[in-house]
Amino acid sequence: MLQANQLRKLAVGEDHPTVISFDMALDEKVVQLLDARPDLKQMVVPRLGELHVVMAALRALGASMENSGIDDAWMEADVYGPATTRQILKCTHYKRALHAHIYSYVALYEMALEEFFKDNPQLKYVCLKATERVEAACSEGKDIKAESVKQVNRTLLEATAEVITAFQEWEEQKSQHAMFKAMMSYLHRVETILFFVAATRNADLELHLQAGEALSKLFFSMDRIKYKRLWPRYIADMHDLRINHPQTWEELHAGNISVTKSVIPFVSVGADHACEHLNKLMKICSGIIGISNNANARQRFLMVTPEISHLSKEFKSQFDMEADRSTEHHELGPSAVKRAHDTIDKIKAAILSHGNPFTTEGDKLYNVITLAYIPDEYVPQILNADVTGQKLYEDYVSERINGDVSLWAPVKKVNNKMFLSGNKKIIVKLRDNTVDLKETKDLFARLMVLARSNRDIN
Repeated sequence: MLQANQLRKLAVGEDHPTVISFDMALDEKVVQLLDARPDLKQMVVPRLGELHVVMAALRALGASMENSGIDDAWMEADVYGPATTRQILKCTHYKRALHAHIYSYVALYEMALEEFFKDNPQLKYVCLKATERVEAACSEGKDIKAESVKQVNRTLLEATAEVITAFQEWEEQKSQHAMFKAMMSYLHRVETILFFVAATRNADLELHLQAGEALSKLFFSMDRIKYKRLWPRYIADMHDLRINHPQTWEELHAGNISVTKSVIPFVSVGADHACEHLNKLMKICSGIIGISNNANARQRFLMVTPEISHLSKEFKSQFDMEADRSTEHHELGPSAVKRAHDTIDKIKAAILSHGNPFTTEGDKLYNVITLAYIPDEYVPQILNADVTGQKLYEDYVSERINGDVSLWAPVKKVNNKMFLSGNKKIIVKLRDNTVDLKETKDLFARLMVLARSNRDIN
């Protein structure tokens, strides 16, 4: 950290703080150091890396919806296998987890919109007319004009304003039914994560803070302890930059909150994500290891890496190896779009084969694939998880960020009982020992639970 501060002094002078991105493990140590050394607070501004924040949010999202049936739909639709589904729920694979939730988000929203337009058929015509204009503007081929597309897009937004208002009123009315509210809660959580990702991709500081604050209720309701402690502090410190370091704020606001390496829109990444790219570029047989506690190795790494990267690019440019690079976003290619649409259709069909959860009335919750009911005592906690998380976040800010309670005082767990809590448990005797088995994605555990119950095996 001090070495980075010395480099900052050489680059921009003494009057600007050093902005450094960390993962949560390092950020916790840095915040402790800054609290113990007030003289360093004007020199260093720690930031939590966006990649690690999104991965933590996806883990919390996975914990909130595991065993809801959405995860079972991935397997029934033959989109992901059991091992991959576990990877997605635990977010050990960032891109795969993000895509899985996006596919489920679109599939569920299509089901919700179909029911909405059944109740409001006149609004469907409004949307169709507006989208037809957009489609016509985008189908002009090589003669397509950006200004005409922007114009019809503005018309689309104006036309759908009435539809959005009507949908919000319809959602509020239907939210008295448990299944409808549970599915919409999942959709809103995914939306919040996507807003945060969009802020990084577009290098938008204002959206980054707004979406980041909205993520707080997910961290608090799902007991992400370290993020419960330090995420509100990060949001507060970033807002303080506007007053304490206005020039640094302006630099970040101008787009330097993210790393942009291409002219293609929507491809910026967080600083921690860019470091992962750099590590991949620099990796050799055993990777970059053993430099954390070696001052000379760190110094060489910081000084040599940009030069080696520059040499690599210069070498490739001699053979036109960069000439074949795409000029559009990699997720807009025909094969990528077709694959996404096919996956969404499969997930949607798998869920609808067991009934549309948005049409279910009453105060019961169940798994949308197995149709197994969730115990009644867990239903209020599942439906009110976001409200509980928001209240906990506001109380935490008033007590620890704006109040006198220490940031490092113990943080209590909420232990919200979500869908997974409704799974059956059995005790299996193995010789002199006993083993607790819980009905999960593991095939052996599920079959053992079924064999010891009165249910028939299909």
